Amino acid sequence: MRTRVRYQGETLDIGEFAYDLRDFHRVVVISMGKAAAPMWDALRRELEPALQRAQPIEAIVVEAACLLRRSLPGFFSDQRRGVGDDREGYR
Repeated sequence: MRTRVRYQGETLDIGEFAYDLRDFHRVVVISMGKAAAPMWDALRRELEPALQRAQPIEAIVVEAACLLRRSLPGFFSDQRRGVGDDREGYR
């Protein structure tokens, strides 16, 4: 992430895209997967200057581990296939 995401001045660079955060009333970050929390923590440190000036930044962090730990009726949890729906026609 450090090579693809950077915040300098008021500009958030993500890959080849650059966003001036002053142009946005609200920023929502969605982080999903096994490394969701560490990725958000790393991005939050990058965005610290924007947070200091009260830029509204919200985060939704969903880690895959919480999905795989519990079994939900009608869904399977399989490390090889991930989480899915066991209804006919899903596969």
